[in-house]
Amino acid sequence: MPAPFDETEYDRWMSQAESTLDEADVFVERKLYHWSCFAAQQAAEAALKAVLRGLGKPVVTHSLKQLFDMLDQLGVSAGAPERHAGRVLERHYKGTRYPDQYVSGTPRDHYDQQIADEAMSLARTVVAFAKQTREALR
Repeated sequence: MPAPFDETEYDRWMSQAESTLDEADVFVERKLYHWSCFAAQQAAEAALKAVLRGLGKPVVTHSLKQLFDMLDQLGVSAGAPERHAGRVLERHYKGTRYPDQYVSGTPRDHYDQQIADEAMSLARTVVAFAKQTREALR
């Protein structure tokens, strides 16, 4: 018999995911688009970790692909839109913070409102998946 879903741990991580999404909105308002994209990636990461921790599987990775793969191994499969969101958001983990990810300029030079809006939408897709997964596991 599988262990019961840890609602407290899920809620703790999902609260962080939602808070980080709110912070990403503030970065957009301040035109700090690179930080908004990083926060979007972090929100998606926290949401996936919420499900994994709820299932009793703490993990140490920042790779959204790996997190989705771990969920697959536990019988929790994401659809194509969620996987796509993870692949795009994963690019914002380093590219938003390190100048050596680009031939010239800084991360701030390589991000704009359109990229930030897309990242926010994708992060919301992953957060919604995590919430739907919790409901399905109840």
